[in-house]
Amino acid sequence: MAHFIFLAGSELRALSWQNVQDGLGAHGHSSSTLDLADWLWASGFTSTIDAIVKTIPPRPQTILIGHSLAGIVVPLLAKRLDAICEIHIASLTRRAGQSFLDQLLLGEEIFDSAWAAGYEVLIRSEHPLITHHSFLHHHLFHDCPAGTADLFWKRSNLPLNTFYGFVSPLSESLERRCHYIVCANDRTIRPAWQREAARSLPGADVTEIATGHCPHIARPNALTDQILAITKKHIP
Repeated sequence: MAHFIFLAGSELRALSWQNVQDGLGAHGHSSSTLDLADWLWASGFTSTIDAIVKTIPPRPQTILIGHSLAGIVVPLLAKRLDAICEIHIASLTRRAGQSFLDQLLLGEEIFDSAWAAGYEVLIRSEHPLITHHSFLHHHLFHDCPAGTADLFWKRSNLPLNTFYGFVSPLSESLERRCHYIVCANDRTIRPAWQREAARSLPGADVTEIATGHCPHIARPNALTDQILAITKKHIP
């Protein structure tokens, strides 16, 4: 059986993965969640990753699942944990020798333009769940149950410059299986960019799910089925 570690995105509570965790547990797998916001990143990207690794007991069949911003962290953390597979879900990825910021500056059209423009206003709001409730619903939770924003959204306190500025080493090679799940109806990270990002991951398998940015909330059973199918390829 596998042990899954879910890395939540920057603005979703780890509890939002509970339905998927329960689904995997029904098939005998174990899982845990890791909230990047629980860590202070002042010591730097790699130093914080090292500190995180020290808190995770080694397991022989670990699979990392990263959503959204957490995709920047997954490859390095998977390498440190000797994971057998990494699964990206609508995640931001880095190209070898570049930082994510480099990709933005080079003109990659990563984010939906309306999301990017509105988010600049949202982060300046004192009460975004009041002033930007409809904005969050439209871009993040349009296909999720009513009340999702109030239950699972949180303001990010992560130092995005630390994440965006980390440069992927040119020598970094993928030593484990990799899978990218494209969220075909995403209104935050453009699905077209997700497909391109998936193709840039060496040897990655790619599937799609017909949801917005949060398939674990919108269609947890369908996402669980995809994860189980991926797992069967690595753990007969």
